[in-house]
Amino acid sequence: MKYCWVLLILLISPFGELSAQTYRKGEINIEMLVEDLFGMQRDDQDYEDLYENILQLLLNPINLNRTNPEELKSIFILNPAQVNSFFEYQADFGKLISLYELQAIPNYDLETIYKILPFVVLESSDKPQGSFMERITNSKDAYFIIRQNRVWETRRGFTPPDTLSNGRLSSRYLGDPNNLYARFRIQHSKDFSIGFTLDKDPGEQFIWDPSTRRYGFNFFSYHITQYNRGKWKTITVGDYQMQTGQGLVFGAGFAVGKGGETITTVRRSTVGIRPYTSALEFGFFRGAAASYQAGPIQVTLLASNAPRDGNV
Repeated sequence: MKYCWVLLILLISPFGELSAQTYRKGEINIEMLVEDLFGMQRDDQDYEDLYENILQLLLNPINLNRTNPEELKSIFILNPAQVNSFFEYQADFGKLISLYELQAIPNYDLETIYKILPFVVLESSDKPQGSFMERITNSKDAYFIIRQNRVWETRRGFTPPDTLSNGRLSSRYLGDPNNLYARFRIQHSKDFSIGFTLDKDPGEQFIWDPSTRRYGFNFFSYHITQYNRGKWKTITVGDYQMQTGQGLVFGAGFAVGKGGETITTVRRSTVGIRPYTSALEFGFFRGAAASYQAGPIQVTLLASNAPRDGNV
């Protein structure tokens, strides 16, 4: 009888240890994940949006029991077959009870599950509490960045002008060689986002003259966005982008190229209206936009009067 008890304890111990295991987000290597998905990065591509989106997903994970296909596709990890399998599983068995239940979904291997775990949760998200101003004041997701850089070696464009053979002076930059950048943003996932971006390129003048629409920095961008206001899914004023379909009509924001993943990095997710926060002076709308959900149909209205530059 004594040996039976010992054998019983040995059999129970591994299963007891397994049921007590919990997954810690810190165990995943985010740098390796980015390298796998975006191994061949281009110098002319702005990756600022990508890193910010990953950070926002880590701070505000996706609720798997309240998500939609486009939201799952936006993390660039799941392929279309895996996204479809997830919602087919939910339709058959209802909401997920545990994250370990992901192993029972067809087309989900352990490697994929470990990749998405830092970005997903099962807890029901709490509705925003307090007024809009109170939520802004109490938000913990805010930052303000100021950056200045310059090339210490004096470039030809910043040297005193030379006298040409026709008696005229050679052209030179009007401004100083400093590059100035300032950015502020305060937000809460699926609730609101407010921010502005200021930028002055090297050689540009820093002039404050409202009569000529010059306000120090040569580029100024701002946005005020609210999400999920009843049937209004998104309402934004200021600078924004539209990302729908595969870019044939509106294709904005980050689009990955070649990498370790051959399928998930080719398609583009339909995220609709998104605030514009980059310092690039093109590729955005300036005005107002809103998306209204009427049953299975979503209607998006937009108006824009963005400045355009050109060479003559």
